[in-house]
Amino acid sequence: MAWGLPSVGVLVSRCQKTHIDGLLNSLPVEVNWKLDMLRGIGVTPVNLRPRDWVLLLLYTGGRNPIKGEESFHITLFMMQCPPATFKTLLLSVFSPEIHHAVEQLVEEGLIKREYKYEGSKLVEIYSLSPRGAEEASKLVERVGGSYVLIGGTAVRKGDEVLSELEALKKTYNGKGLKEGLRLILDKLGSKVSDFESPLEAFCNPSELDYMKKLYKIYRDEF
Repeated sequence: MAWGLPSVGVLVSRCQKTHIDGLLNSLPVEVNWKLDMLRGIGVTPVNLRPRDWVLLLLYTGGRNPIKGEESFHITLFMMQCPPATFKTLLLSVFSPEIHHAVEQLVEEGLIKREYKYEGSKLVEIYSLSPRGAEEASKLVERVGGSYVLIGGTAVRKGDEVLSELEALKKTYNGKGLKEGLRLILDKLGSKVSDFESPLEAFCNPSELDYMKKLYKIYRDEF
């Protein structure tokens, strides 16, 4: 096993809807059991703040900049277990916690926000400042050799989380709203390993059925 950590088997089967509703007054019983097991072998999972997820996302994939704030929201939403609460808006998904974290990091000078033209399109570009890169590097070291508690509902190996962030960043960064929306909707009814698709974690069955119907009409018409 990577990093020489002892095996504790499958740590989580799926995200729990209590996380989505933001009603976590206490951790789920199964998560507490996993945490107790890890502590018993001398491992304390890392509990990341929204700002940490933003910094990690910017650092992965060779520190490539993030194009458009929506790329933060879409990419983190598409994780097997999203690390923040999200709302489904008309054109995309939105996390108040991630938005606040991005703004705070820009204000603190850990993230640089610039505007550049790509052809005729003005694009919002986010990148790490030298101080931000230093803090993100420390986070990577901290996360990579441990386990991560995600959103109070899941525990995963840190190196797997970093690999997932890098893969998702390559897939969703800079796609824009139209393509981002299509990629989200294409996940309707899909399964990722043993996890629910992101939309299944955020919607009840009747909402999903209606959304699938609307999406079929959308694809047929457009």
